[in-house]
This record gives sequence, C-alpha cells and structure tokens, in this order.
Amino acid sequence: MGQKRKIFAKLIDSETDEPIVGATIRLIVHGGLTANRYTSGADGTFTILNLQDSNYGLFVQHDDYIAKDFRGIQTVVENATTPQVLDLVRATSANSGKVQVVVKD
Repeated sequence: MGQKRKIFAKLIDSETDEPIVGATIRLIVHGGLTANRYTSGADGTFTILNLQDSNYGLFVQHDDYIAKDFRGIQTVVENATTPQVLDLVRATSANSGKVQVVVKD
C-alpha cells in the first residue's frame, strides 16, 4: 500500500502576504466539486487528508477576496510540514463577482 498523501496549503493575501483566516476550500475531483468543505485556520493553513498521489483542484472563497479556482495542486506525503502557498486577490468594487483560475505546473 502506498504512503498516505495530503494537500497542505496556506492562503495569503496577494498584496500583504498576511494569512487569510476563515476561507472556504472545496476539493475538485474529476471536474466536479466535492461535498466536503474545509476552512483555513488562524495561520491561513488547511489540510485535506487521505488523498491519492495525484493533482487536484481547489475552489477557494472568502467574502473579502475574489474566488479562485486552483488547478494542478499536488499532494504531499502525510508527514510534510511545509505548506504550499496560495494567494488570493482582495475584492474591490471593480473586480467583485469575478473568479480567477490558476493552473499550476
């Protein structure tokens, strides 16, 4: 049996690099959102456990930021301690209601 994998990431503000607390994260599998919702903690981090070694998508929302659809997020071994850093752009009257799509290589 292979080693357990996870997504371990930290959400930050794209301008200030401050952690984003209370964002809602949904895992995208085979092009569709899963029912499970995850929330970023006080340090901006979140963890999704028990994943296969694969690339996943994440749909991230927060009332103060533009929603973002991240594709190609790679899982890491379950004992990894360094989060992937993902940034969000603060919502303004000019960009409200938009969704950004980011494809990671």
